[in-house]
Amino acid sequence: MIINKKKLSLIIMSSVIALIGVLWTVLSLLPKQFPILSYVPSSYSVSGNGSTSVMVDDYLYYVNGIISINDIGYKDNEYYPNGQIPPSSIYRVHIKPDGKPDITYLYAEDDVSTTDIDESETIIGVKSGPQCVVPKIAGTGDFALFVFGDTLIYTTPNNQKNKNGIFQVNRTDFFSVKLDGSNNTRLYTTDNDVARTDFSVVFKNGVFIFINDGGVLKRIDMNGNVNVIAEDVSSVKFPEVYEYGRAFSNSKESAFNGVMNYVYYTKAREESDSKLGNLMYRVALDTRTVDTIGDDGDLDRGVTFTPISVSNNKFLFTSKDSNDALTHLIEGKEDKTQLPVTSFASSVPSFYIAENKVFFILNSNLYSLNPSSTNHTLVASGFDTPHVTLISNDKIYINSNNLSLLVLNYDGSQSGSSVDISNITTGSLSLPIYFDAHGYPLNGVSRKMLIFNLSSAKVSSLSIFDEDLNKDILIIS
Repeated sequence: MIINKKKLSLIIMSSVIALIGVLWTVLSLLPKQFPILSYVPSSYSVSGNGSTSVMVDDYLYYVNGIISINDIGYKDNEYYPNGQIPPSSIYRVHIKPDGKPDITYLYAEDDVSTTDIDESETIIGVKSGPQCVVPKIAGTGDFALFVFGDTLIYTTPNNQKNKNGIFQVNRTDFFSVKLDGSNNTRLYTTDNDVARTDFSVVFKNGVFIFINDGGVLKRIDMNGNVNVIAEDVSSVKFPEVYEYGRAFSNSKESAFNGVMNYVYYTKAREESDSKLGNLMYRVALDTRTVDTIGDDGDLDRGVTFTPISVSNNKFLFTSKDSNDALTHLIEGKEDKTQLPVTSFASSVPSFYIAENKVFFILNSNLYSLNPSSTNHTLVASGFDTPHVTLISNDKIYINSNNLSLLVLNYDGSQSGSSVDISNITTGSLSLPIYFDAHGYPLNGVSRKMLIFNLSSAKVSSLSIFDEDLNKDILIIS
């Protein structure tokens, strides 16, 4: 059969047009990839892991504000939805050697751009500087960022409906993404509504998420594989490593050694067990080996164990005998031996562990205690609903009822003047980030800074303090 060349050309052209139409439809359905960033920090020094912002070398990765889950609709939290950056996404900004963000601001008065802050003028916007890393919602109450190597792990509200058509915004997704914004991958979705204290991310022969998901302790690796460690868990404490690298005395490889190589948890005794009290266990981060470390054996004294803190190479827990009015604070060793520290007749206070000291707050006073004895010393008093936000570089940083920030030396003397933070943020002062640019001084002058992520309802402010507590409040977006 002879085909007319003109007709053949029309057939080929029609087929090509149809194929282009199909490809266009398919491509339009594919998820849009947000532009990849050109520079990746080396992660020589990381500070702020587990908080709302993490310092990676001289780049600050942060969550740009907080949004209520009640304001998130179905499909609002897709990756780069409709080519738009949703509110409360993850950004980064370069921090200059003087400790200030490398940002060009726009001013209302003369509509000019400048990198300097003039308090007499009004900032109306940002011209350049902050870069979006992940165009997904990340700031909703109990959220956190973690960085290990070139990977950032973050939490975000689930964006799907269940089989009954109910929007699961109260469930949490865990994602990993490279520091340049590439390879954004969902690793795990919780079965329950979880709080910040219910999960952590650790490094031990790999990066792992540990989570207490509705009483089920699980471990998730970076391929999304899930291991169930224990069920019917009543309390959990994770090893806390906020900072590591060249500017500090550890590395991500060494930070989780010794007692830091375990997650500690408790369970009620089996119904068939007539003894009172509970049992305490630990599970190794990498091998998942489980040991029993809290059991009163055949004594049947009804001892209740509670893990309190795992940080700075110390594990503290309490034991309470049903026949004893005192609650005993005990340091647990890696070889499972136990060192009594002190006892409390009243409620157990909040403990904060430094490299060689243990501090606690009781009745608005700050005390230090020597782990090798039962003695404790009053360090400072007169705070209003205080909590310690950080202990770093021989300094104690105390937030007093979200009204003022104080920096104390270990002996209780104040370092610099207090800072009024009552008008900075409507929420709680989150974990500060310790920043020593590149890990060494410039021309013999120390450039150690503290950076606080102070998130309000819609914007994120950076309050940058030097060691004398001079500050600038900078709106970065």
